[in-house]
Amino acid sequence: MSTGMFKPVHGAHAVVETVFFFEFSAPILSDQAIEEHLALAYGDALARMDKAGSYEVSFDPATLQSSQREIFTYTFSNGDEMENEAPEWAVRITDGIQVSIHCTAYTRWEAVSKLAFQFLDKLALHAQAALDLKSLGFKVVDQFRYEPSEGSYDLRLLCNPSSSYLCRKNFESGDRWHNNSGWFWLHPNGKQILNHLNVNSSAVSVQHKAPHTYVTIDHVQVLRREEDGDALLCSVDTDQFSRVAHEFFEPLHDQNKLVINDLLTEEACRRLSLVIGRTQ
Repeated sequence: MSTGMFKPVHGAHAVVETVFFFEFSAPILSDQAIEEHLALAYGDALARMDKAGSYEVSFDPATLQSSQREIFTYTFSNGDEMENEAPEWAVRITDGIQVSIHCTAYTRWEAVSKLAFQFLDKLALHAQAALDLKSLGFKVVDQFRYEPSEGSYDLRLLCNPSSSYLCRKNFESGDRWHNNSGWFWLHPNGKQILNHLNVNSSAVSVQHKAPHTYVTIDHVQVLRREEDGDALLCSVDTDQFSRVAHEFFEPLHDQNKLVINDLLTEEACRRLSLVIGRTQ
């Protein structure tokens, strides 16, 4: 049986996307501020700006009246649209409240997280309201491509049959299976972090090419405010927000590594150079 049956999508690693996401209790940026200030702040690294509108409809049961308002999503990214070049980095802002930072060109945690929080810092420095968080979290998507030329599909060559995150039936279902789970773990700051883990094997078509079978590991960790006034991060000045956020995300990165280490075989972990306790 071949240990090369499942190939990490990027050779040295399997990460296809990391996302840092934030939701604030009130808009921190107006549309005008985003278009004027952030477009300039992100101009060198994320020169492309896309704006998309949508309508939010609300209904008041007391008056039986409905109302609607238009909200906008701004996406700052690199990559040449004319050349059909996919962006490696993007910052997305919806209604001035929801912010997500996307990276599809993962290298090492130290470099990726440093740049992500530089983007966050630029945004925070232009905030027009208190950075009062309702939720924040971290998403990592890993992918392995099944190579039929290496033999019949055998999940045991990629995933650990004793993993606490998979069930026995996943190993008996051939190349089509799905596993979804959730749990909490205690962050060093005392907060309970909700985890969503979706692991599946399915046919995926990448860039309109013929579909191939991929094993995808989608791991989301999120902290939500349970009641008004619950501070998710310690109170800091605007110019320190990205630093404090960075410190919060470090244990989430470590937790993701622990999950991947439990899911994969020892050989698969070695091929990814996955070492617990070392920054990657």
